[in-house]
Amino acid sequence: MGAKDRKTKNLRSIMLLALKTLEVLAMASLAIAIPFGDLADRGDGGGCGHSTIQQTIVVGDGNPHQNFLYKQVSGVTDCDGNPGGSAAVTQTLTVSHGFSLGVAVGFISGGFDVSVSTSTGFTNSFGCGTPGGGSEPGSLCVFERIQLTAYTVNTQTCVIGYGACGGEETCTPNTGPNSVLYAPNSIQGSCFYDNFQLNLPCGVLGTEHRFDSGPAGGPQFISCDDPTVPRG
Repeated sequence: MGAKDRKTKNLRSIMLLALKTLEVLAMASLAIAIPFGDLADRGDGGGCGHSTIQQTIVVGDGNPHQNFLYKQVSGVTDCDGNPGGSAAVTQTLTVSHGFSLGVAVGFISGGFDVSVSTSTGFTNSFGCGTPGGGSEPGSLCVFERIQLTAYTVNTQTCVIGYGACGGEETCTPNTGPNSVLYAPNSIQGSCFYDNFQLNLPCGVLGTEHRFDSGPAGGPQFISCDDPTVPRG
């Protein structure tokens, strides 16, 4: 074999070796680009995962009771030497639900006819020197009575599946201390009083006084003139 033929054969061998090397590198790159975990999940349509959430629940029947909240809905008028003075509702205010311990996750009606919040603001006024309207000397202000339903709640922890585990749900109730939720009744009675009728001190606009000595049971309208309703 001549020198020229040997040179040509060596060149071909180098080219074949280069092609084999590229093929091996390409296969290695493909193996790196497709992780083993992805290949394992392809047969079941996706992975399996779980998330944990907390929910507010009613404990038993909630042991509902009626509560009364008096909210100051006017400014303060000094009736001393001011027989023609008056105190009137000045603006719409909001009474929101609340918790006795502040541990519940969120609002829940518990099946009662209650709401997250209610608004005051019906036009009403009381004058100095009028029966039931600041006839005594001193400061005069107006309160509106808001009926609340108090019921016992707690939290439950739920583990919920998703992906391949979708539809799985396991809940553990009463995972925290009981708390009492106070929620405004959906139907209110537009009951207004002055501070003398309630024997309550005047404060700033929006001051609240809550009494928990109402009757047992869920939402029920109680007359504005009911003598059993606490008056301070």
